[in-house]
Amino acid sequence: MSDSPNCIAKGIGASPGTARGKFALDAKRAAVLVANKEAYVLVAHELAREDADFAMGAVAIVTTTGGITADAAVMARALGKPCIVSSTLRIIEGRLCDAKDALISEDGVLEIDGLSGEIRTI
Repeated sequence: MSDSPNCIAKGIGASPGTARGKFALDAKRAAVLVANKEAYVLVAHELAREDADFAMGAVAIVTTTGGITADAAVMARALGKPCIVSSTLRIIEGRLCDAKDALISEDGVLEIDGLSGEIRTI
């Protein structure tokens, strides 16, 4: 996957930059993190234009599908946020797993590198 320490998944870098935060799979979790003044990385299978409000609050966007012209990538570039598309992260029954299907703790912090496409735990 990568020689970088703590790399748990990889995808296509679709918008450059790095960001760190806990992950949010839905707007409810994002609202909790915002209320606690914690940064969040939006992780989803895909995004649509209707998800713009959800994306605007995120420090970075990661999807498990799509390419560099996907809505998520276009939104991220317009918002100046790092983005990775077609990541090897998996969303299984509402839980986030790494490329080896190991569960990622909701308390864990992800670091997103939108240039290299690497997703690391901190």
